[in-house]
Amino acid sequence: MEKDTTLQNKISEKKITPQAIYVKRLTADTIVNSVIKENHYMPAREYSHFKADWMIVVMIVSLVIFGWVWAFFRKHIVHILQASYDYKISYKLMAERSTLTARVSLILNLLFIINFGLFFYEASAFYGITIFKMQGFIFFLFLTGALGLIYLFKYLFYSFIGYVINLSGQIYEYLHNIFLYSKLFGIALFPVVICIPFVEEKACSILIKTGIALYILSFIFRIFRGFQISFKINFSIFYLILYLCAVEILPLLLLGKFFKILLHS
Repeated sequence: MEKDTTLQNKISEKKITPQAIYVKRLTADTIVNSVIKENHYMPAREYSHFKADWMIVVMIVSLVIFGWVWAFFRKHIVHILQASYDYKISYKLMAERSTLTARVSLILNLLFIINFGLFFYEASAFYGITIFKMQGFIFFLFLTGALGLIYLFKYLFYSFIGYVINLSGQIYEYLHNIFLYSKLFGIALFPVVICIPFVEEKACSILIKTGIALYILSFIFRIFRGFQISFKINFSIFYLILYLCAVEILPLLLLGKFFKILLHS
């Protein structure tokens, strides 16, 4: 009781009231906020790798194209999904190829190139990787164009090898399956590439690793389908493994090494 009386006497002597304490506290907060604003110390988002509006445009265009294909050729997309795990359906899809389905297939391949290029750009921006100091939309166009040229070269190279070893039909079937899994991978990338620019850094890292895991999964399925085709034509397993190491696996290892060098440069 004596302590409380003494404290009240001191407060009354200095004329300190609860209202005065609130005013002083409010004044201090106002001054701090004013200093922060004047010196541009306003806290910003920690994650700001993606600031370009062109990414939104690319995503919308991709979604519109896919929505059009899904609306009018949904059955064909379902068959592609079924062909990924059923070899007979895959072969039937290739045998019944028409001009219309060929156009739909071309559109889905284009979507794969766009989405894969956008994923490459997002991953490169996240890890601070640049090539020839390119940035933004120009860097995205470079990556997308490079992917398109790689798959065009792969198509021409396989076709030439099939002609040389007199296995054009079997090579064409393998190419059909390569692009089949590429289409599915491009579709599966949609939620990944759309979410990456709008999530925090930790979630972005998880999404990028998810995209890489999806590619590895599609690659494994593609290799397994290659073994199925080789068993059907009694192709040498030794030469098949040698081919896979030289043409499929080695380029991926070299590409990974290249990006690792860029990451640490």
